[in-house]
Amino acid sequence: MTASFKVGDKVRLLNEKGEGVVTKVVNSTLLEVAIDGFDFRYHPSDLVIITTDDELQNPKYHKNYEDKDRKTIKKNSDKVQVKRKIDATTVEIDIHIHELTDRYKHLTNGEIINIQLDTLVRELDRAIQNNMDKVIVIHGVGTGVLKREVRTILKQYANIEFYDASYQRYGYGATEVIIR
Repeated sequence: MTASFKVGDKVRLLNEKGEGVVTKVVNSTLLEVAIDGFDFRYHPSDLVIITTDDELQNPKYHKNYEDKDRKTIKKNSDKVQVKRKIDATTVEIDIHIHELTDRYKHLTNGEIINIQLDTLVRELDRAIQNNMDKVIVIHGVGTGVLKREVRTILKQYANIEFYDASYQRYGYGATEVIIR
């Protein structure tokens, strides 16, 4: 099962720096991506689709995550993720893939990161709507790809500040988000 890429999709490279646009779907395991005027070929698992602000505002973008009012969110699998409320104005969200779904072993890297980032956007938007003051995003350390993607998304929000969360509590694997 691979992510559904189509011509015109804006993509970010997972294993190196760079962004581009899909110019051709060669087959299910090969895409052509234009980067700085040159076409390069990539496997879909080496790419992640970049969403625009307009797409993030569109309710259809969040179609896999229907439950908007509960603290327990049913995913597109049999796993349930529970957000941990630290206090009345702070919530902790763990976006490790094994916390979001039981069915991740067959997913590509791109599909995994899309699920993680979709969860981040949805839960951050919910925290803002619910007048929360702080969100702790637990992303783990790993190779740093997810942390970079999380921070890329956070930079798109005008009403927040973010920085490394408490090292004593989370090590290097979490980002603290302050909502203004």
